Amino acid sequence: MNAQKLFEQKGLMLSNSKVACIKTSPETVHGDYIRLLELAGSTEALDSTKETFTAIDMSWHNHSPACSSSPWQLDGVIGALIDSGISAGSVRALLNESAGIHKHFGEILNRFQLAAKKHDVVISHPGSDTQRTAFTPKNATPTLSKALNNSISLPEGLAGANLVLLPTMKTHSALSIAGATYTAFNTLFGKERHRALGSFDDALLETLAITKDACPGTFAVMDASFSGDGAGPRRLMPRETGFILASADPLALDAVAATMMGFDPLSISWIAQAHALKLGCGDPSLIEIVGDSWEGHELSYSAQSSALESVLWKLESSGSPLLNRLAVLFDDLFWYVPVAEKRMKPFKKSGWFKLFESYRKSG
Repeated sequence: MNAQKLFEQKGLMLSNSKVACIKTSPETVHGDYIRLLELAGSTEALDSTKETFTAIDMSWHNHSPACSSSPWQLDGVIGALIDSGISAGSVRALLNESAGIHKHFGEILNRFQLAAKKHDVVISHPGSDTQRTAFTPKNATPTLSKALNNSISLPEGLAGANLVLLPTMKTHSALSIAGATYTAFNTLFGKERHRALGSFDDALLETLAITKDACPGTFAVMDASFSGDGAGPRRLMPRETGFILASADPLALDAVAATMMGFDPLSISWIAQAHALKLGCGDPSLIEIVGDSWEGHELSYSAQSSALESVLWKLESSGSPLLNRLAVLFDDLFWYVPVAEKRMKPFKKSGWFKLFESYRKSG
């Protein structure tokens, strides 16, 4: 079914969608996040009287640059939110769950625990029914409804609250890119989301619609200190990029990130459809870019998969938790040590690694 028929969105396209982009470094990144949120208009997008959920993207429990949110991203964004006038006591952190991904190991290996603890923020894992609340979307969501057995639920307390997404800049073997919209999908639907991967494009469109319904105050902050090239979200080649980006329009942020990575956003099916459905702005010519220029830093990334990676994606998108776990197990046993660790050598020689290790728990 044509996705155009699934929604009856009201309102005008945000032709003035804005994306802020800042060149950053390990020495300046925390202050840069304050400037970034100011440029992107976080105070206009978020209601300081409401709870604010920061949504961590953890695509793998093992640490690999650009694969998951960075600890300085979580730390810097929470600090910038508080600096902007949001009460520290109203900020929460959500960590998505997925079949085969070990959430507690991931918190430690990706250094999220200390980043959140610096602000007395507790990381929650809204995976069980007791931590979720039923939600009725305004528009039809046939893909998600079918995948979730006609029982759509959101993390408890999220509906009506502020949502701040924390994506990274990376490619994805099935979606071309995995950015803010991908992070929203992971956050909203938790460990059951694998059931919708067989119709991923439509699931993302419905995710954007539900996000608009549930969280009018939505904001997205992307870490591109390192970006990821290849058959993501896990099997990536990390490359130092040195930028952070933010927007009150998650789709616009994804469109700009796609452009920076060398893609034509409107040639990516789900971005083009979301733009047509007025779920955000996916046309770079209609997006205002503020902050620093990325001229001279253009990337030429590809999300093309090998035959092996195509097989692994079939396992992940099968809808079976067991097959999904097998794909993750392959990455743990046959990808991380022989491939990913070698690819991380430039990261470990950079100032970013020193900053990463500063979030290591002592003792």
